[in-house]
Amino acid sequence: MIPSPDFMSAVQEIGPFEGRSFENLRAIALLNLSAYGFMVCKNSEYEIVSDLKEHSLNYVYTAQPTPQLKVDSILAVGGVHRRRSGLYVSLGTNGVDDFISGNFDSEFFSLDGGKPREADTNMGIRWLALDDITEDEEAMRRLIPMAYIKTIEPAKDAVGIDKPTPMMGYCHVLVASKTVPDGVVQRIIKAMRDSPDKVRNINRSFPRFTPDSMVPKFPGIILYEGA
Repeated sequence: MIPSPDFMSAVQEIGPFEGRSFENLRAIALLNLSAYGFMVCKNSEYEIVSDLKEHSLNYVYTAQPTPQLKVDSILAVGGVHRRRSGLYVSLGTNGVDDFISGNFDSEFFSLDGGKPREADTNMGIRWLALDDITEDEEAMRRLIPMAYIKTIEPAKDAVGIDKPTPMMGYCHVLVASKTVPDGVVQRIIKAMRDSPDKVRNINRSFPRFTPDSMVPKFPGIILYEGA
């Protein structure tokens, strides 16, 4: 299971996958539609992505280069240019730790991740909204064709959302080599279709999985023929 932008980067050999061939990789099914963005301290003055224009951002994850395309996509909607603070971290989870410690004004992460809950417990967080929904979606898709705007409503499981908040969304995709036998892939798909509750319980990021949303329909995704 990988984020769909990572799948696109792998099969197109761009970004961290440049020069590395993944031409045999195929999508089996979509697992979930997830939201991503920048968290800030609940009491901060920032409300939307463009509010970060005058502030230093750091997302140089030395052991995790794939988030950079996603962050660039969100920053593009607010006209924010990447700036490095000089303080590098190895993983996004370490970046959240530094955010909690006060080293960063904002930190990129997934809405459904466990680290935002930790940050909310420690300091209280709020997610920044995208600026202009129509223009933002177009700007995001220049970098990530499968990105879309997902407005998150306040809910018990939506930490840091106290009002409807437009965020960047994309899906996670289940992948396999095109050499995997059709029968194996079809058994996996049937199990997912027949037991959606079990899929939802695999990971905190899959609570909205439905069999109706399993088929990839966006550009940049090559579907396994047997699926």
